[in-house]
Amino acid sequence: MESQRKLQTLMKITRLYKPYLLFEGTFDDKNAEILRMAKNKAGDDLGRFNFDPRNIDWMDYVLNAHIPGLVKYVVK
Repeated sequence: MESQRKLQTLMKITRLYKPYLLFEGTFDDKNAEILRMAKNKAGDDLGRFNFDPRNIDWMDYVLNAHIPGLVKYVVK
């Protein structure tokens, strides 16, 4: 019975991630980069409004926010 439950959970997660794993699109942040450069030239406080995705610790986010959120709210 436990193995059946684990298999069902695995199938649920697989269905959840399938669109993301098989997605062939490309994302870019050209407009955000232009905005960051303009704010930097204007002398604005980039530290207060830093939205540069290169500064995100993605491993930390996935392990400590995303996966625990999935476990708590999705995989019941």
